[in-house]
Amino acid sequence: MTLQTKIPPHANPPPLIRISGTHARWGARLAKPAASRSSTASRVEEKLLSDAYNHLELTWEGARIRARKYMLVAQELLIPSTAEKLAGIAEGANVSIDDGSVSMS
Repeated sequence: MTLQTKIPPHANPPPLIRISGTHARWGARLAKPAASRSSTASRVEEKLLSDAYNHLELTWEGARIRARKYMLVAQELLIPSTAEKLAGIAEGANVSIDDGSVSMS
C-alpha cells in the first residue's frame, strides 16, 4: 500500500512581484522585500571570510576591491544591463554596491 500526501512546494513561498522599468529599477524592486535578510547575509559573509582568512588570505576589504574591479569590467565590457541590475539589487537590499558585489560575485 502506498501512502500519498500532498506537500506544498514551499511552506512559505516568496511574494510574486511585478517588475518593469530600467535594469537598475528591476534590481531594486526585486531586492527590496529581502532587504533585512540581505544586510544580515552580508554581515554573515563578512564573518565567514574573516574566519577563513588563514586559508584564503583575503580580507573583506580585499574582497570588496576585487568585486569593484569585476563590476567595472561588467559595466564597460561584458554585460552593462547585468551590472545595472546588480547595482539596483544592492540599492533595494540597502547594502553598499561594494558589499553587494562581494555577495553576488
